[in-house]
Amino acid sequence: MVMVVLNLCILRFTTCIRCLTSFNTFLMVNAVVEEARNTVKEEIRLANDRYKTCLVRMEVERAALDEKLAQRDAEITKLSMTLEELRSFTSFSQSLQLELDKVESELAEKKQELRLFLSNLSC
Repeated sequence: MVMVVLNLCILRFTTCIRCLTSFNTFLMVNAVVEEARNTVKEEIRLANDRYKTCLVRMEVERAALDEKLAQRDAEITKLSMTLEELRSFTSFSQSLQLELDKVESELAEKKQELRLFLSNLSC
């Protein structure tokens, strides 16, 4: 009878040891899972920080590009106005040239008439 009780105690003891081993394994697995979870959270936090930094940099660059674009638009507007003034000046110059040609032609005609008149007078 003592042997049976002793065997029963040994059986229970080994079962307890197996349970403790399983529990230790569970605790180790749980610790590994927790460590992996913490690592993933840290990687996500770092990636989020890099994203925010990149986003701020891109917003600053965009603001700088918008400013450059506004400057270029102002330059284009100024050059367009200058070009229009030059076109107007060219048109005005052409009108003046036509008027000058007309006056020179009239002057040449008057000179010719004057020569004829003077030649008739001297005869």
